[in-house]
Amino acid sequence: MDISVVIPSYNTQDTIAATLDRLCSQRSPLQFEIVLVDCSDHSLVRDIANRFPQVRYEHRTERFNPGEGRNIGARIAQGQLLMFIDSDVHLAPGAFDAAWRALQSGKEVFGGALELNTAASSDTAAYLEHYFFNHEAQAHRPAGERKNLSSALMCFRREIFLDAGGFKDIPRMQDTELTERLRDQGHKLYFCPDILGFQIQNSSIDNVLKKSTSTGRTCITSATSQP
Repeated sequence: MDISVVIPSYNTQDTIAATLDRLCSQRSPLQFEIVLVDCSDHSLVRDIANRFPQVRYEHRTERFNPGEGRNIGARIAQGQLLMFIDSDVHLAPGAFDAAWRALQSGKEVFGGALELNTAASSDTAAYLEHYFFNHEAQAHRPAGERKNLSSALMCFRREIFLDAGGFKDIPRMQDTELTERLRDQGHKLYFCPDILGFQIQNSSIDNVLKKSTSTGRTCITSATSQP
């Protein structure tokens, strides 16, 4: 198996069908599987997953943080390359081939570009959320080394991810913690804008402001607590 796409899910029935459809529509000679790790307390996500033969559905009864869902998926995945995406990210055509080229070029930890899915979300809150959380991952940004990558579209050589121990089971900023830990271990992180995804942002303006404030406080606390 070449590529395993791992998606954590909790009540994603409103977005997951379109995400899976885009994945299964990728035209590539590469062998791929989709590992959907779900902790919903209903069968709606399972029913959608069953419509796609490329999807390996894994259910957990206990709710998990997204990072733990990704860890579960990585452990059962069979691909050489792990692609972690969120349930509301639609990969652009050619994303599999672009990610595979990055891996074959020697990159072992890298992220893709995230643009706003304006067909599904285009109000003020969507643009604000997209800019605050994804402005460093937009497609016009230059390729190269990075200090942090977004777990909404993040790729690993599978052995590197497993050896690092995966994501910590913490409620927020799991990707920041993991990428900082990888850098401390000597790994280089890369941004590859030709691996492109379009993300839906559908939070209310109040929730966007709350998340932005909470993330900013966490970043300040983390920075000031370091020796």
